Amino acid sequence: MAQPIPEFGKAVFFHEAGETLHFYLEADSPRMKSGRAAVKIINPIWKPDGKARSLGYVDVRQDQSSIDIEEKLANKMLQELYAGQQVQFSRQSWYDAAQTVSVAISNVNFRAAYDQYVTCLADLLPVNLAQIERTSLVFKPGQELLSDKETDFLDDILVYVDADKTIQSFYIDGHSDSQGTRSENLETSKRRAEKVMKYLVAGGIERDKIVLRWHGERYPVASNRTAAGRAQNRRVTVRLSKEPAPQMPEIQTAVAGNAIDTEALKEALGEPPKKVPPTIAP
Repeated sequence: MAQPIPEFGKAVFFHEAGETLHFYLEADSPRMKSGRAAVKIINPIWKPDGKARSLGYVDVRQDQSSIDIEEKLANKMLQELYAGQQVQFSRQSWYDAAQTVSVAISNVNFRAAYDQYVTCLADLLPVNLAQIERTSLVFKPGQELLSDKETDFLDDILVYVDADKTIQSFYIDGHSDSQGTRSENLETSKRRAEKVMKYLVAGGIERDKIVLRWHGERYPVASNRTAAGRAQNRRVTVRLSKEPAPQMPEIQTAVAGNAIDTEALKEALGEPPKKVPPTIAP
């Protein structure tokens, strides 16, 4: 929700999906000196009676986006504008110490714009892409169960991708800490990754859009020597991409007991099979 300010720039109330309300005052060119600007509630010029009320002070940066205000004060400003008041910012000019730059946000036609703004807020998704594009789900020691916190996050992903059809693929990578044997950790990381995949598929994600991988303890993000570090390593990362998932070849391996036919595996991956010299009978 933006308002142009003649001979200054514009005032903007900005609320992105998954974020809190922000307000910023943007100047076409630097006007205010860096420091602290006074914020006041004043009557409009057609109602000159009444004293100004202070809302405190805010930081001023001597650049194009000169003032940036977060949720609490921004909401207070919205309330005052809706009630028919104006919001004024005052600060010494950077080019003349004897002059003060005062900028007011008008309440003219504000209610109609605010009603449209509230309607827009109701349609916002719970998250934006930057919040879910890449993240980690953590697990308790030796467990593959998803906590309520992790399923809530996966639900946010499902809601978002249902609305954003540009998301083409999902990369799910399972990891573990170093407690236990490497083979056990590899299997644990696999089960964790599969748990996340099954949740997303049950929520409507197509299986062929998912790239599933598991790595055991191979790629720690913290030291496994501490409990806090191991807690960070017991994770499944989920990454969303607007590029299609790569097509992986089907690999058929011949298994004899616990041994995998490595030559068959290499051939499936495009490597030429190892040549075996012919046996010559005596």
